[in-house]
Amino acid sequence: MDSLTFTTEMIKILVWPLIVIIIVLLLKKQIIDLITNLKHLKYKDLELEFTRGLQKVNQDIDNVGLPKDKSIGYLNDKIIELKNIAKKSTLEAIVESWILIENKLRELAYTKLEKTPNKYSGVMQLDSLVKQNVIPKEIYSIFKELRIIRNKIVHEGAYNMSISQAESYIDTSFRFLSYLKKIK
Repeated sequence: MDSLTFTTEMIKILVWPLIVIIIVLLLKKQIIDLITNLKHLKYKDLELEFTRGLQKVNQDIDNVGLPKDKSIGYLNDKIIELKNIAKKSTLEAIVESWILIENKLRELAYTKLEKTPNKYSGVMQLDSLVKQNVIPKEIYSIFKELRIIRNKIVHEGAYNMSISQAESYIDTSFRFLSYLKKIK
């Protein structure tokens, strides 16, 4: 094999990796922005999870000024129980947290609103509570974000939560519940 043939063959082999490297270097900032906004990425055996959704909810809760105290008297044991469940099944812990939120909304709607059937979903009940100015609109946004995360986990199987992510969801849920509990 002469040197010209060797050089040609080497260029054929190296051209695509070099193009990819150049593109990555040129678009480095855009690629980093894209990756940081992802919640989940799966390719063959590689799976990456991103918790931006839950971080956004926690930031919104801080911005609205919901109590940092997650303790709700008789539910303190429930927090511990849910965190123990999360160690065995993060899905089950998320569902149980969500059920507590929906039950509290149902109870609130029943006591604060006239003619609110129990069959309404949590979304419809919260919507009614917002329309009647019992709950501010910012709280509705937090509820929707928690619901989106829960739906992605339960219905779409979008990503598997780690135990720490499930515990964070539980803590966030209980901060939300604490706020609902304090509404007179």
